[in-house]
Amino acid sequence: MKKYILLATTLGLSLTACETSQAIKADQAWPEMPSVEGSNTGVQPLSPPIPNYPIEAARRGLTGSCEVSLDVNEKGFPINIDADCTDNAFKAESENAMSKVMFPVLMVDGIATPYTGVIYPLDYRLGR
Repeated sequence: MKKYILLATTLGLSLTACETSQAIKADQAWPEMPSVEGSNTGVQPLSPPIPNYPIEAARRGLTGSCEVSLDVNEKGFPINIDADCTDNAFKAESENAMSKVMFPVLMVDGIATPYTGVIYPLDYRLGR
């Protein structure tokens, strides 16, 4: 399993990731792509989230991680976003970053269909 690595500074983060096609038919398997550690669906955003390192967390030298759970609507936008973080300092930024990504649209009998239960982990680590 490929693990996403965040290299953080007080100014921001970089994230390695992959991209996928925009529409996937229900009778097709999800395309082969690196899975995110902890993901229970294997669904990846079309481009990775790019969270900012919370300034106060950086000042305090905090590192941490979040598991962001969400559902995806029929247009590929994340909804019902909720981050469970090792420190609440990372919660708002994790939810904000995930709200800006898009996911593949799931097509069922030619109709765009929402899906639920996506888990996406984010790690916050200070660079040295």
